[in-house]
Formats: sequence, C-alpha cells, structure tokens
Amino acid sequence: MAWLLSKPFIEVRYTDAIKKTLEEITTRIQHRLANNINHIEWMTDEVKAIAKHKVESITPKLGYPTQSPNLDDPESIRDYYTGLDISDSYFDNGVSYSKWFSKKSASLIGTQREEGAWGAEAGSALTINAFYTGQENAIIIIAGTLNGRALRRAGGRGATGGTASPRPGSASGSRCLVEQYGGQQHHGRGRRAAAAPSTARLTLGENIADAWRDERRGGPGQLFFVAASQIFCDESNGIGMAAYAADVHSPPAVRIKSMMENSRGFREAFNCHVKEPTCVIY
Repeated sequence: MAWLLSKPFIEVRYTDAIKKTLEEITTRIQHRLANNINHIEWMTDEVKAIAKHKVESITPKLGYPTQSPNLDDPESIRDYYTGLDISDSYFDNGVSYSKWFSKKSASLIGTQREEGAWGAEAGSALTINAFYTGQENAIIIIAGTLNGRALRRAGGRGATGGTASPRPGSASGSRCLVEQYGGQQHHGRGRRAAAAPSTARLTLGENIADAWRDERRGGPGQLFFVAASQIFCDESNGIGMAAYAADVHSPPAVRIKSMMENSRGFREAFNCHVKEPTCVIY
C-alpha cells in the first residue's frame, strides 16, 4: 500500500518550492537536449527534426500520480485499493497484497495507461529516484527525490535529475563507455569484502545518463561535485556487492570515478592536468 502510506509525506513535505524545483529540472533537461541536437554531427536534418519533436513531446510526471490513484483524492485512493483485504496477520497481508497486485496488473493488459498514472517501478511518493521511460516518452521525478540534505544541494539535484534524461548518444561514445566502465571493479569493505566487476553493457543506459549530467552544469565549483558524489557513496560487503552483477546501475565507486573522468567541469574545478573528458557522448 505504498501510495496510501506515502500520502502523509505529500501533505507535509511536498511543498510548492519543491514542486517548482522539479519543474525547473525537467525544463532544463528538455532545453539542453534540444540544444544538443543542433550540434550532433551524425544526425541528418530530418532526424534532428524528429528528435526535437520527441523532446518537445516529453511528458513530465513530477511528485506523485494524479490518476490510479490520485493522491490528492481520498476516494481515488480508496477505489485503487478495492479488493485488497488487510488483517492483523503480517503473513496474510503479504499473501493478500500479492494476489491483489497480480489481479490488478493482469487487468491492465491490452489497455493504455491513463495520462496521470504511474507505473509500479515508481515505488511510492517516498522513493528517491528519477528516470526516463521511453514507452511513454515521460520524465518521472518522484517527490521523495529532494527529501535529503545532499539532494537539496545543486550537485545532488544534478546527479539525481540527470537519471531522468533520455539516453541518446553516439555509437563511438557508447563504445567508449563500455570500455571505460568494463575495465573497473568496485571493492567492498569488511571481512566479506569482494570485488564486483562493472557490467558495462548492462549498465550502458545509466552510464550514458551519468555522462549527460555534465552537459548542463555550466562551470560549477568543487562543492558541486562533492555533493554529486555523496549521492552514490556506498559501503557494501560481499552479499551487497553480488547484487551489482544484475543491476542496471554501475557499482557506486565505479560510477563516481567514471562520472568525474567524463566531466570537463570536474577537471576544470579541480585544475586537473588533462581537461578533456575520457568519454564524450554527445
């Protein structure tokens, strides 16, 4: 009952200021994408026109769903959970929810998703995540994304908001990322520490989004990149490391290192000897 349980958070923490920030992030992503298209040499004018139209047609889905259920409408939430039986038994509730969710998912087969509805991958309004869904051509940034000190900083917003961008890119840039990420390992900590290889082809879409972030930074200072890196800080043992083998995201240490290697802004902010990014996507 994730949407129901996250409604109190929406009522208290999802302010007009946060809503405005999410709208600004989405607008900047669209403007930068449209601007980048003009400079992509491998696209013909006809393809550029199609790409720009797709960018202009992106649907922003910000904060929380307004259909199925509409978190602003108690009756909509009640109707959404119709058929879900809740008791005092944790086990029975788990079984009941699984049956309810399976039936609800099956009922959607062959139908078109309502305009304001969100997919199950969103989780709840408490989730810290932002992503792009190509099937709907929609940018989704969940309300919980800015609910944290690091995320309220510019670097944190940029790092998380970048994952909501579409994943185009040149073939040469994609090959560069595969080689860059594929040659690294993420080492855990503690007695059960182990090295997790970066599955570069599985994570390519997210790695492109990481590289995209730098395209819209506009000369930030060092603290921007410190905040951006804090978002992905992680310390995992062997069990946690094993999970990255099937994850669409690269291991955190690999992600941070590669994101900075591909950032001209980072290299300039820290006065690195080499200013050219390792991989250039656009």
